Amino acid sequence: MEDSTQANPTNQINQNNQINMNNQNSQINQNNMYGQKKQTTKISNQVKIITAIIILILLIIGVLIFIIMYGSTKVSTNFIEDDDEFKTRTTPYYIDETVIVHTKIKNFASDKSRNFRLTYGMEVINPSGQVIESLSEPRLFDIVEHLEEDQAVYHFTARIPTLNFEPGDYTIVSTITDNNAGDSYETSKTLSISYPDKVMLAGPYFSGMKSSGNIIQYDKGSPIIMTIQARGYMTVGTLADLELSVVLLNKQGELIPELSDTILNLKQVNNPGEDVFNMPVRMDTSELAPDTYNIMFIANDKLGGESHSVIRQVSITGG
Repeated sequence: MEDSTQANPTNQINQNNQINMNNQNSQINQNNMYGQKKQTTKISNQVKIITAIIILILLIIGVLIFIIMYGSTKVSTNFIEDDDEFKTRTTPYYIDETVIVHTKIKNFASDKSRNFRLTYGMEVINPSGQVIESLSEPRLFDIVEHLEEDQAVYHFTARIPTLNFEPGDYTIVSTITDNNAGDSYETSKTLSISYPDKVMLAGPYFSGMKSSGNIIQYDKGSPIIMTIQARGYMTVGTLADLELSVVLLNKQGELIPELSDTILNLKQVNNPGEDVFNMPVRMDTSELAPDTYNIMFIANDKLGGESHSVIRQVSITGG
């Protein structure tokens, strides 16, 4: 009699097949999990590489910005109102005004002893493209100073008289040489000079003086010979109403009446619209003691309702 507990061959086969399928599914699952893990690792590595590249690019950009803003020498030039405050001049310039040129240099080099060495030069080029030598050559000079702990900027100022300028566009070229770094930098600025749109005096232009400079010098007894020019006063056709006076002051500011007077009352011009008048002036010095004096010219345009004055210092020498 057969044992009833003996396994059925068919059942045994089914069980074996089931086991094999389970093993295959398990292997497939393991392979899938391995593949997913490998793919995740690959993506993660790619993200890290991209992130590193982005960080590197940002660092390079940051370094370049730092060099441009803080690490490289920077030179700029402006016209200013006041060389103490460095306030930028925004209004136009007229003939006979003094132009103050302000040049600023930043991030210059210093040596081991914290000394900086700068050379500054300036050229004034007229509207025809020619260098005005008298205003350009004396402006070249060297600066050797100790760099203070908080010093990052150095200022140069130069004054340009426009007494003999003609209307037009002038070019001011400033050159800075950083001798420690061995580099030179150049900036240029256009200076526009025009006739005034209201009464303005040009001069006085002196002649026959002993010497000139900041103070005009004459020997006692020699006449002070000048020409004063009025521009921009109002005319109506050939009608004008311009009063021109000269005032002589001693160095205490006291009036010397015998040499102060109204020297012109212009009521008519030769041509309609003419607004330039040259007035020769001769002042006797025989009664003046050797000293320093101030000569003031005052123009009063009664038609235009405007006035203007200029003052020049003159020194009388000798006995």
